Amino acid sequence: MHACSQAIWKVMLALVFLACLAYPVGGAATWQALGPYGGSIGAVAIDPNHPDTVYAAATSVGLFRSIDGGATWARTGLTLDSLPGAIVVDPKDSARVYVATSGGFYASADGAASWAPSNNGLRTAYATALVIDPADSETLYLGGWGGIAKTADRGATWADVSKGLPEEVFVTGLVIEPLQSSILYAATQQGVWRSTDAAASWTPSSLGLPELTIRALAIDRLNRRILYAATDTQGVWRTEDGGEHWQLAWSDPNAMPFRLAADPRISGCVVATTQGGDVYRTFDRGATWTEWGEGLPESEAPYSLAIRPDTGEVYLGLFARGVFRRAPGDAQWEEANAGLTGYVVSDLLVDAAGTRVYAGVSTYGPSIFQSGDRGTTWRLTRRGMYYPPVHVLLRDALDPQVLLSGNSGSVFRSADGGETWAPSDEGLPRGRLTIYALQGDPADARAVYAGTSEGVWLSRDGGATWGGQELPDQTVRCLAWVEAPTLRLLAGTDAGGIRVSLNRGETWGVLGTGFPSGVPVRDVASAAGSLFAACGSSGLYRSSDSGKSWQPASVAAPAPGVYSLLAMPQGSYSLVAGTDAGVFGLARDSGAWGSLAPGIPAGSRIDTLAYGAAHGILYAGGLGGTFALTLP
Repeated sequence: MHACSQAIWKVMLALVFLACLAYPVGGAATWQALGPYGGSIGAVAIDPNHPDTVYAAATSVGLFRSIDGGATWARTGLTLDSLPGAIVVDPKDSARVYVATSGGFYASADGAASWAPSNNGLRTAYATALVIDPADSETLYLGGWGGIAKTADRGATWADVSKGLPEEVFVTGLVIEPLQSSILYAATQQGVWRSTDAAASWTPSSLGLPELTIRALAIDRLNRRILYAATDTQGVWRTEDGGEHWQLAWSDPNAMPFRLAADPRISGCVVATTQGGDVYRTFDRGATWTEWGEGLPESEAPYSLAIRPDTGEVYLGLFARGVFRRAPGDAQWEEANAGLTGYVVSDLLVDAAGTRVYAGVSTYGPSIFQSGDRGTTWRLTRRGMYYPPVHVLLRDALDPQVLLSGNSGSVFRSADGGETWAPSDEGLPRGRLTIYALQGDPADARAVYAGTSEGVWLSRDGGATWGGQELPDQTVRCLAWVEAPTLRLLAGTDAGGIRVSLNRGETWGVLGTGFPSGVPVRDVASAAGSLFAACGSSGLYRSSDSGKSWQPASVAAPAPGVYSLLAMPQGSYSLVAGTDAGVFGLARDSGAWGSLAPGIPAGSRIDTLAYGAAHGILYAGGLGGTFALTLP
């Protein structure tokens, strides 16, 4: 075949492949995962039996797995609403995976496909450390607030094994001696402690070590008497006699080491990360250290650290930017986040042209991602924003380049399409409020309403200054204007029910009856002659009499939780609903609910919806990133 013909044929195949992604066999549309990729990674771990298998736990999202050394990732069956502390893979059976979190202990016996909480007898809270006995893999130790727990039956039952530890101890790390597993070491906020009887008792192991919080421990697997301890303010310390005596190995007053890992292939090789986002490496037991952070994002603290036992490749789980990896001979770190949908997307904005998409992220660290190609690629834009978790975005009614962002702590404003941000919160108690909703006024382009953790606040100058607080005793999650029978502003609250204002927020009353006490309202929309209220795990409520009375409704059976609503200006659906079981639409002609399309993974709660009318693309965001569907 002629070279030109070959090139054309390859292009045609690529186009067919892309078309199949959007419209698979049978012609049915499907949701496409768009990212942004990454997340706040609280723990990473490598399968010791199959080192190409890597696990990463994204805070408030779930556990991800890569089977190609971090080149691509996929969700496992574990969804997390807590902070991950550690992951362990059974060295004798890779199908058994364990995760310790601030919400408890989870176990899988089928390679992370399904999970079960296993907390019987577990009193230790906020787990941050987990190790498995290399000689008996049914035995695990878990550390956190309150001490250390031990299980001899893979987590089915737990017993406290904190005898000898200080009261109200916080265990930040655990190390088990690889060839003599009755010896364990615990890092705490009161130094290092050692057990020589499989955690039946503990004694101090801190001779020469300052009485400081120990952030992490690492053991030299080729010389098991050597351990390293990272302190919160005085560098890295080393013991060469199994914890009997300690000496300073590295001190940098500006570093504050945070995580440690010893290369299992090379004695004396240790990698250390700092709270400021730097990485260092030593080959001589800490006598000298070399900075090793080339290619990492600035000021992104690595939360977790793991080293491959076969190649020495290092994996970092960053506080806000996902997973990065680096082999020993690489010139710099490389991002390894393809498919890792570890962010919780709280709000989406689409510009009038339908090309630029903004995604506000409410998980730790990041703020706002923007895409100039309908979500194909993303870049982080948060310069000037110092309260990062974003809950809501609003475009200025007069200038499309002006954006407002409601964060955990303040309101921020951008005058350049989201590139740079500055606080826009004069009159607000900065740092105290969480901004959940921002809403303009259809009759006043300069008026902006903010639904917050302390009621509704009003700005008369486009969000520059604020005042006029109402509903101070309410947490307001959403704000919406409805026109029937008259123009009204509705506020959905955490306490249950909907508040209504007929005079643009000056005074408020209760809208109708029918909401059970305490049912929170996450979103409100008007469509098909009715009002709808998304009430999270309590489902959907509907009013056919302008809000005077409300009744439970459902988009499917069994009824899923409903978290977001969007009235559609055109097309086959008058309303779409984001749930924890996908996106559903209310048919404009029949008034019946139906699933829009497959493709959103289980556990991907949809918190926000946006429609790009210019291209007919519906965007859905939530737990697990952003998804897009081209509507007919």
